[in-house]
Amino acid sequence: MTESKVRASSLIVDPRFYPRAGGIDRVHCYHLQLAIRAGEEIPPIIVSDTGILVDGAHRKAAYEAEFGPDAEIPAIVKHYPDEAAMIEDAVRINVRHGKPLCPQDLTHAAQLLRSYRVQDIPHLARLFGRTVEYTQRIVVREARTQPENGGEPQVIPVKYAVRHLAGEEISEQQADAQRMVIGSPLTFQAKQLRSALDNGLVPTTNKELIRELRLLYRSLGNFLSQIKTTRKRKEPVES
Repeated sequence: MTESKVRASSLIVDPRFYPRAGGIDRVHCYHLQLAIRAGEEIPPIIVSDTGILVDGAHRKAAYEAEFGPDAEIPAIVKHYPDEAAMIEDAVRINVRHGKPLCPQDLTHAAQLLRSYRVQDIPHLARLFGRTVEYTQRIVVREARTQPENGGEPQVIPVKYAVRHLAGEEISEQQADAQRMVIGSPLTFQAKQLRSALDNGLVPTTNKELIRELRLLYRSLGNFLSQIKTTRKRKEPVES
């Protein structure tokens, strides 16, 4: 293990070793960029001796945003005996510092690890810093999606808010939509929005918000109409 500086453009960003399901958080990157600009000391990124970025995707993006693709980034270069050890280290590090891994990230990380035959639940629990019981729930929170072009089915992590989809086969459209869903329960989100509307917290001058609320009104009407139709079909017919 050696400390050095590496050029951002020289780093290999391989999704097989990235434990986050949602990709790069641009807001987090922006705050890191501000810290770099202010002269704050940023922890070094972790790079394999083969040039693969193991930890520090947000820091890399922040340095690039501030200094361009030739930015010199403080790094720790490590040797890994194999790819499984590399992804294990990536997960272990990301769990314990930086932007926390959400449950969906942990499910995604478990998928990556299982692709390298790392699937022992107690071992995963130690990597995640979670209990065995919690890890068991996270690991199985997956759904399958069948590509429209007829390719191989894809296994995707399911967010907590739509955990009822775990174990189901969902469409590509549903898979894309659930990536935009935040982690809190949908009931909580509905109550939060209703409270904001009922108590005058919604700005009436925000045109984009008003447009989205109109679309939401239409979607709610369609959804509730479908529920009403479904319930009628299930009601017993009196003789």
